[in-house]
Amino acid sequence: MNKRYWWILAVYLIIQITSSLGVFCVMVMKQFRPVSDQQANVIISNWSIGIFIIGAFIVLLLLRNAPSTTYIDRQPKMAWTKSIWFIIGGVFVAFITQAITSTITAIINGGLEQSENTANLMGVLFENPLFIVLIVFVAPFLEEIIFRKVIFGALTNKMPVASAALVSAVIFAVIHFDFSYLLVYTGMGLVFAYFYYKTKRIYVSYAIHMLMNAVVALAGSLQN
Repeated sequence: MNKRYWWILAVYLIIQITSSLGVFCVMVMKQFRPVSDQQANVIISNWSIGIFIIGAFIVLLLLRNAPSTTYIDRQPKMAWTKSIWFIIGGVFVAFITQAITSTITAIINGGLEQSENTANLMGVLFENPLFIVLIVFVAPFLEEIIFRKVIFGALTNKMPVASAALVSAVIFAVIHFDFSYLLVYTGMGLVFAYFYYKTKRIYVSYAIHMLMNAVVALAGSLQN
């Protein structure tokens, strides 16, 4: 894996740490001045939005003219006109996969409850509509770069593509820290990896991921 990709991983780690640091600072601030829970959540979410946007721009800069060192990077890319159809089909495949893995999860857990991670995001979105920028645009972009282009791509240099897809999908699932929905997130990771590998274009998996998040965010907003 080239140095640019290692720097991208480092930037993503810094984003996560800095975002968490914002939560800690707001909690400390509440000890010294009266701040409602809603105000605190808005401050934290705005902080996260800013940190993730800055991080996304840094990642974009690091990606410019980055050498093609992974197996996928070196393969011919699908024509963009054809890849559009893969985006459309990918959204349907992603939702079908989500439905199947959610059903299996419900059978295993003896019932289906909303993902804790999704519930928390929808709660923040209800209090701060600007959070939609992070949920729909910025977070999917960073996750596709990190887990598909960098991690999945690098793993294809070391192991069969199917194994690399599974390992990267499990890492993607674990990083969401919603272990009751581990199978669902792993399924999503496999779908995104498949369409990235099939087209060799990261914007395809990004578009599928982005559209999925947009639908979930819209559905959550309508319920509230």
